[in-house]
Amino acid sequence: MPSRRDFVDLALRAAALPGAAEFFSTWAMGGTVFLLAISPVGKALAARISGKKHVDDDAAEDLTELRREVEDMRHLPEQLSELGERVDFLERLVAKQREAERLPPAR
Repeated sequence: MPSRRDFVDLALRAAALPGAAEFFSTWAMGGTVFLLAISPVGKALAARISGKKHVDDDAAEDLTELRREVEDMRHLPEQLSELGERVDFLERLVAKQREAERLPPAR
């Protein structure tokens, strides 16, 4: 059985050959591209490039629900502003009542 040292020696001798670096880098890039192509990321990238939209029914329902929730949330700033105005009004009303209680009765 060949030892690790034998593989290192073989790799060093192969690297000394003319064009060996180009050969190995080409194989490494080709292997990387192949593995990317068969991965889910590669498939999604290919679908995006080709313009195909693969959306299953569950994802479409989730997307519709999320859009509905976002639309409901767009009104939140207006509602918060209105609630702030109501709190301010009630604070002024309570302050007037307290002032009236502290003042002596009119003669």
